[in-house]
Amino acid sequence: ERLADAHLGGLTTILGGVAAMNHGAWRRALRLVDDGAAHLRRGAVADDTWERGIAHSMAMHAHLMLGEFPAMLARADRMRRDAEDTGDRFAAVVAILYVAHAALADGDPAGARAHVRKALSMWTYDRFSFQHWLALGVEVACDLYQGRGAAAWRRVAAAWPALRRSQLLRMRVPRIDAHLLRASAALAAGLPALRREAAHQAELLGGESIGLAAAARALIDAQLAALSRDPAAAARLALAADRLAAGEMSALAAAVRLAAARVLGGDTDEPSHALARLGVRDPKRWSATVAPALR
Repeated sequence: ERLADAHLGGLTTILGGVAAMNHGAWRRALRLVDDGAAHLRRGAVADDTWERGIAHSMAMHAHLMLGEFPAMLARADRMRRDAEDTGDRFAAVVAILYVAHAALADGDPAGARAHVRKALSMWTYDRFSFQHWLALGVEVACDLYQGRGAAAWRRVAAAWPALRRSQLLRMRVPRIDAHLLRASAALAAGLPALRREAAHQAELLGGESIGLAAAARALIDAQLAALSRDPAAAARLALAADRLAAGEMSALAAAVRLAAARVLGGDTDEPSHALARLGVRDPKRWSATVAPALR
């Protein structure tokens, strides 16, 4: 009975973290999944591999959104080692893909792509899955980091039908991320026709009800304003950065401020230092993964 109570308490707390994640409350999500995992450990719950895997996966994504790259890497390395010890391929692949995100933040796009290749070589599931979605995000980010906007758009366009069939877009956060990813790739491609696609993705984000979506829409709209030389572009970029910061996404906010300062004029030191403190080795290049139209 004691073990049953420990399992229920731990699992309920972890699922509370998942719910917080679905509302874009990254800090609260991180605290709850960690509390839930600790509850399972204290209760000496056996066979909690699935629960701990969910907790670690949610925690890594929370660290990513919070811009806590060293913490994300430490968590991913620990999850990978645990997964290898238990033979949990699902968890190992997810962990490696977050290691890839950390590699890109550390200025190593080639290393990030190598991690993606390793992860996908271990994942033989035919249909487009959560792991494929994570891998797509890393690869597109690498394209944007390297200034390969056309490649980013081709990659997203090629994967889009499989992503839609996968049902992942039925979940709120992946759906919001997907709209932003598609818009970012469209903007990076540099083709006027694709600006309309980016604007369409922004409109779709308007149908979402959480702050993450409002921040993503503001980011797309601000880049479109900058590309069209709208006099309000600076104010729109400031709004996007403020919304990202309000949503606990400090690295994304700093990246927007840096990109805006570089293109429109302003202080680049403060946002560059902010990104460096978060573990970003090359703030200028990494900011292109967030605001590619301002590269």
